Amino acid sequence: RIVLGLEERIMVRTLNSAYSIIEVWRRLVASANFKVLRGERRALRRSEKYQEADRLFLKWEQEGEKRDGLAYLIVQWILVKLLPNLNLEINSLYVKVEATVANIIVILLTLYQRAEDILATPLTRMSFYTAILLGYTDGFRPGSLMDTLYRQYTLSIIRNPDDRT
Repeated sequence: RIVLGLEERIMVRTLNSAYSIIEVWRRLVASANFKVLRGERRALRRSEKYQEADRLFLKWEQEGEKRDGLAYLIVQWILVKLLPNLNLEINSLYVKVEATVANIIVILLTLYQRAEDILATPLTRMSFYTAILLGYTDGFRPGSLMDTLYRQYTLSIIRNPDDRT
């Protein structure tokens, strides 16, 4: 964390949830399967070593009662060993509260009325307004909008609901 003082910054642990660590592990497993093991499986199948290729899957099942697989053993370790050692929380540390229409209007009006105080180009400000509107109307997580292209959406603004021209 950046601080105003002689030390300039201090280290603060920001990861406090066991599920955040499990999510990172899940993504690492998926990435390893797709980017590393897939090529290895392909090479083994080309050399007709089908049984070896079929064993090169790193995954865990967590549907229903079936929870197994080598990768799931790491999840068990996270929950049983790592969680108590690092004092990680298993319950959510926050309560999700939906933004109301009034909240979004206040945000957009403030950004519009104080545009001269925001060091950004008009195009960047417009992109930010669009991200806020999309995030509110469709309930996206903030990071999921980062790679969104404008051509993927059509946004119609109706000024007078009685006269749609």
